[in-house]
Amino acid sequence: MRITLFVLTILSSVAILLSTATEAFAQTDVPDAPADVAVYIYSSETLEVRWSSSDAANTTSFKIQWKSGSQQFDSSRQLTSDPASSKVPLQSTSTVERYRVTIADLSNGTEYTVRVIAVNSGGDSDPSDEVTGTPQSTFGQEREFFETEVIELFESSYPWLRETWDYIEARNIKVELITGPGGYMGRDCADIQLTLDLANCGADRVGAGRFQFDLIFIIVHELAHVYTLATGVADSPGPIAIAHLYFYDLLPARLESLSEGELVYTGCTPRELYANALSLVTLGDPAQGKGSYWRLCELMNATVQDDALAVARSVTAGDMPSWFGDTYNDAEGDPDLESV
Repeated sequence: MRITLFVLTILSSVAILLSTATEAFAQTDVPDAPADVAVYIYSSETLEVRWSSSDAANTTSFKIQWKSGSQQFDSSRQLTSDPASSKVPLQSTSTVERYRVTIADLSNGTEYTVRVIAVNSGGDSDPSDEVTGTPQSTFGQEREFFETEVIELFESSYPWLRETWDYIEARNIKVELITGPGGYMGRDCADIQLTLDLANCGADRVGAGRFQFDLIFIIVHELAHVYTLATGVADSPGPIAIAHLYFYDLLPARLESLSEGELVYTGCTPRELYANALSLVTLGDPAQGKGSYWRLCELMNATVQDDALAVARSVTAGDMPSWFGDTYNDAEGDPDLESV
């Protein structure tokens, strides 16, 4: 009996040791390598590096290394950042997070090769793929930034972004990242007196301030304006047209004046609230605090906000809201465009 108990005790102890060792091993597995590394030139003598991680929970820090010419990667040309401080606001999906750092004091006109390594107590991950960038005094990668940092990241869940980008590309609409604040979508209308008649309008430029902390939100907001014009909203009653109709019916705009060829509105502007709704739905709950039009409009109470976001979700899913047919279909059950 004593021998049996002794053996069982030994076996139990071995099992505990194996379990502990397995757990310790699992905790010190090196992270997966960072992916989707991109380099952007924001200002003179700097490079901004952005990358994705699908293993952020298992990463304690990132090493960002660079070299030029015949140099080798080493710790003398390296920055270290932790995931929390380098995470890009509002720029993640359910499977990956996006991160960034800025490398300063570089030489304009010199090409640098950059890579990123994830680190934890188990050691370093494999290096990411290497990318190159050449600092310069001006920013010349607007289209690449829009497509890589916004469209490609969210298009699988929100195809409206890819539709909008295809419209921008097909018409060679100007894309800008400027040094000033805010964002804009420029319209080219056949008649300035008809700027609310979307059949006579098209987008001719879109931009955002590249130093904005909430740059991604601003870009998505301005792309929402482009999307309104990109989908033939005045020609057919698709979901995007119905959402546009909903916001103008809910919050009629007040035309205050015509100044320097631009219509000026005050108060709660339907098209801005509508663009914010698409942005909030696309970027998720963390974006709620970014929608300044949404927060400042006194008409957007809790009930209206819920209804408005539901309409925006139907747009991104390509579904017609159920109330549309009840209100606007004719006797044959088809949309009555004249009444719309």
